[in-house]
Amino acid sequence: MAADDGPPPAGVAARHPRARSLPVLVAPTLAGETNTLALPALPLACWRLEAARFAFDSSVVHPDAEPELTLLATMFDTTGGAALSVFGHADPVGDDEYNKALSGRRARAIHALLVREPAVWRDIAGAEAWPAAAYTMMEDRTGLPAGTSHDALFRAYMDAICHRADGTAFSVEPTGFLGRGADPGGKADVQGCGELNPILRFSAADEQALQAPARRTERNERNAPNRRVLVFLFRPGMFVPPALWPCPRASESSSGCRAQQWPDGDHRRSAQDREREYARDRDTFACAFYDRMARRSPCEAVRKALDLRLFSAAHEAIPGARYRVTAGDADVREGTADAQGNLHEDHLVAPNRVLVEWDFPVLPGEPARDFAFCLTVMMDASRDDDDDAIARRLNNLGYVMDALPDNVHAFQVDYGVTPADGTLGAETRAKIIQIHDDKLARSEATQGAR
Repeated sequence: MAADDGPPPAGVAARHPRARSLPVLVAPTLAGETNTLALPALPLACWRLEAARFAFDSSVVHPDAEPELTLLATMFDTTGGAALSVFGHADPVGDDEYNKALSGRRARAIHALLVREPAVWRDIAGAEAWPAAAYTMMEDRTGLPAGTSHDALFRAYMDAICHRADGTAFSVEPTGFLGRGADPGGKADVQGCGELNPILRFSAADEQALQAPARRTERNERNAPNRRVLVFLFRPGMFVPPALWPCPRASESSSGCRAQQWPDGDHRRSAQDREREYARDRDTFACAFYDRMARRSPCEAVRKALDLRLFSAAHEAIPGARYRVTAGDADVREGTADAQGNLHEDHLVAPNRVLVEWDFPVLPGEPARDFAFCLTVMMDASRDDDDDAIARRLNNLGYVMDALPDNVHAFQVDYGVTPADGTLGAETRAKIIQIHDDKLARSEATQGAR
């Protein structure tokens, strides 16, 4: 999918990497004792719905969430009817209890949509005072007239936006969740984590600057990745007795969440010297219980833009190059570069590494063929200026030999840095940073095959 094909995506579904099976040692017995083996609650897959699919500061689900809900339906079916658990998240701005309540309402809204419980939406609508525009939006989507009872409108709207790819209805029985609907408050089935687990944390300097009233819109936009609903999919038939589930109910305070924090949980979720991302730094989630489930999750990554220029082995740009960008299992896109060989993809769910493959255009009458060139792009290359970060920048510029001095030497020759001795001196370091980090230079100079 190319970046300009329709509205920006606001969700993702992906399988988690397969967990390694460990041997089990069982002691023999001559009496009637038994050994009990409890498998860990590790998700098989994940699904994320982002803030763009909710009204701001509200749990009203926008009709544009339809394709994301179809992604969830597909993942649910391909896992054989996995057991689900829904987690709501807020950004780290404002009062903890307010954010806990808002994230809980959003999670409950998605849970109620999946199980088709319009009465829950009615309760949330009353608590939030949903505006008339929300009902008008649902009437427009369903074709129902103004004045339709709220429960009937909500049910029709849920059916309209939540379906499989073939258009058939998609819903989940209450027993299809981790707690099997055994707890009236949804414990183990649906919860709000508030602001405990941001996937993006500003630097202390940025956080201070963004507190200025004139920059609040910018702050809210940059914080958008943190406002999300996650659904973890566990093995089919898995059940956790609600009394054993550590997360508080979606309607309860954050005190139960705090009991699950890492010892340094407050430090993890606070602003520090540099900006941090969960997918790279692994230290932004305060809740240890959630962190253990999410650590392997492809859904907990920030979206990024990717700008590359695609070259042939002769270091000539390839006009109209066809390409494929693979961001883990979560986001795979194919497209065509522009007349200058430039690739641009927006809103990639980007882990630390993204695989880019490309080739010359296939002419009419030519058979399809594999991509001739490939490069692993380091998405976090611009964060630091140590030797490892310089090596990642060189990789992104197409210098992919095994030894750093060899790549430095090749760069020095290409860009006229003297002496071209493979030494990473101050002038060479500054030139690499300039070429890589400047957007114009990046689009003009990057991504050949060496």
